[in-house]
Amino acid sequence: MSIPVLTRSLTYHKELYATVVLDQLNITNPGLLFPGKKILTQMGIVNRGADIFDKSQTEFTWSVHYIYIRINGTKEFCHEYIKGTKNFVYSLFSHELL
Repeated sequence: MSIPVLTRSLTYHKELYATVVLDQLNITNPGLLFPGKKILTQMGIVNRGADIFDKSQTEFTWSVHYIYIRINGTKEFCHEYIKGTKNFVYSLFSHELL
């Protein structure tokens, strides 16, 4: 008998929590969630043969999860792979949830 993996449930709870936190932030700071804004929720190196301990290697492929604010104000949960340095990838997003 195998044990079921709860990734869907855990992902749903993370999304629900992020939505609640952003709604509270938007109440205290109106205009915080403007259309087109990308709010970083999680990022990590995709280990496709990369030596993450090699100090000479500065660019990696990053798996990035973020919330995108649409024109109508709704929140879309997105996932992308972005190649670059940590600082470059980090600079592409807003960080209210970190």
